[in-house]
Amino acid sequence: MGRVRCAGMYKCFVICPFGEEDGAGEKLRLFNERSGLRKHVFPRVEAICRERGFPIEIADGERTATPDPAVRAATQRGIDEADAVIVLLTEDNPNVYVEFGWAVGMWHHPIILYRKGYKLPIDIVDLLHLEYGDSHVSGANKDAILALADRLAKALVEKIVKSKTDVPFGHWPQTTLARGRVKVYNRFSKAFTRLEWSEVFRSATSEIIVASTGMSKVNAQGFIWAEPGRPPVEMGLAQMLLLKAHEGVKVTVVFYHESNVTDGHLKQWDGGVEERQNRIRSSFRFWSTFRLAYENERQAAESKGDHSTSKPGGGFQVIQLYGRHLPFRVTLTEQQAIVTIRFYTEVYNSGLCIVAKAADGLPDPDNMPVYNQVRRELDFLINESKERSEENYRNWLAAGRPR
Repeated sequence: MGRVRCAGMYKCFVICPFGEEDGAGEKLRLFNERSGLRKHVFPRVEAICRERGFPIEIADGERTATPDPAVRAATQRGIDEADAVIVLLTEDNPNVYVEFGWAVGMWHHPIILYRKGYKLPIDIVDLLHLEYGDSHVSGANKDAILALADRLAKALVEKIVKSKTDVPFGHWPQTTLARGRVKVYNRFSKAFTRLEWSEVFRSATSEIIVASTGMSKVNAQGFIWAEPGRPPVEMGLAQMLLLKAHEGVKVTVVFYHESNVTDGHLKQWDGGVEERQNRIRSSFRFWSTFRLAYENERQAAESKGDHSTSKPGGGFQVIQLYGRHLPFRVTLTEQQAIVTIRFYTEVYNSGLCIVAKAADGLPDPDNMPVYNQVRRELDFLINESKERSEENYRNWLAAGRPR
């Protein structure tokens, strides 16, 4: 669900304890405070927002005496569809804090309206919070009501303006343009079809870097090699990269060394860490086989004295990272970088896909374009692990190239 607005009206949802009109003690006080804010403060807030060009409706949900899934769903929907959220804190009320958590989980930044004398928990004290007292809910102090309403209206307008850009990527349109030479997509599949991704590799003329944690699943993708006047051929990534290396394009494949399997993200793998390590070993042997195929053809051409087909040394590199975590999956050519962000410690990926074109000229070191930032990070990781990766490859050759 996304933010929904009717007839140009913004929505503010109030999370609050309800109390009881015919109750006693704290329950009656809660009812009177909620009613007083709805009668004296919120209408004034709506009027101020309307005067500032942001017509808004402030509303809360309803409660029932018994658990009702429909009411809970309506509350969640009200929070999700709101442009802004206010949380009314009067005491340590579990229901209010549960709904507070829902709001934060739905990418809101709730405004806290709290009863005078209530001590805010330490983990939310840094959030925007406004105090109210008896003079506000009783309507006795007009100046105090106006001052609180003005501050609350200002905060709501700021939230509404911010909510136009600060929303989860799942709510974005398929493509959101950013500044400069960058496009942002809410999924990799929204950025590229298989044919388009294949064309990224096909159009590279000098360099291709492909980096992922294991570099095993990506090879199972079906890529399309299409040449003018010939029927397209489907192949794996490794075969496509080998063809590009034979064209003289420098190819580098980057993934983890098995010793890197230590963090929580990789321990989620079915079969545990050992299974994940085995897959990385298998991936290393797989990609090393393609590097060897490239080198054998290059050496064969040189031995025949056929310099027209001789390929440059180091045209197909296999790099394994030691003690470093890869913060993204990336396909990079001299033309563009396709980046999918990975979180370091979480068990999920963001899904966010950034497509950054290579920038012309020398970049400003204090305001480096996305492409250059990604390229610099990759260069650092590759150069740091190149020597040990080469040693691994030589040891694999010496051991008889086990599969």
